[in-house]
Amino acid sequence: MTEITDKRAVLDDAAYRVFFDVGFKAASISKITEVAGMATGSFYNYYQSKEEVFTKIFIAENKRIYDEMLETVNFDDDVIDIFDEAIERIYSTFKENKIVAEALNPETIKFLEGALKEQNVEIIFNDYIQKFTDKKLRESGYSEEQMEELYKVSDLLRFFQGHLLLSDNPEYLHSYRTLMRYYVKGVFNS
Repeated sequence: MTEITDKRAVLDDAAYRVFFDVGFKAASISKITEVAGMATGSFYNYYQSKEEVFTKIFIAENKRIYDEMLETVNFDDDVIDIFDEAIERIYSTFKENKIVAEALNPETIKFLEGALKEQNVEIIFNDYIQKFTDKKLRESGYSEEQMEELYKVSDLLRFFQGHLLLSDNPEYLHSYRTLMRYYVKGVFNS
């Protein structure tokens, strides 16, 4: 590794730790460089802004979690069990990981969306559930038109999920799970 690569890696690691601990808004370039053991001005040798480094960290973390989730799911399990597990994992990940939780922050998602589209990156949970749903719907004999209608309902459910994840009310999680169970049962047992 060259010295520049080493310093960038140290800076990236520090940024990861700061964003994980305090999220995007509370993080500062001076805190990131302090954790990295660098002068604040050195940051600008590697990144133009806090948004740029956060985007890089977000994409890497998003991919890490997505890959981990795909490795652990057994797509042959009962559909209800898979959705229950997915909801629990999504909820706990967003509560524990301030980096991926920023996907729910309207201010942060504004600058993230462009970079995510540019790099063809899907936010973990949307793509995770989409891949699973595609496979199961095709196996159940749904047509492309029927699947498209169900995806519109799924978009609405993701909207609820986003608001649920911002709440600390455990009853909302229970209600959302109940809603998802009935939705999944209706879709896959009809």
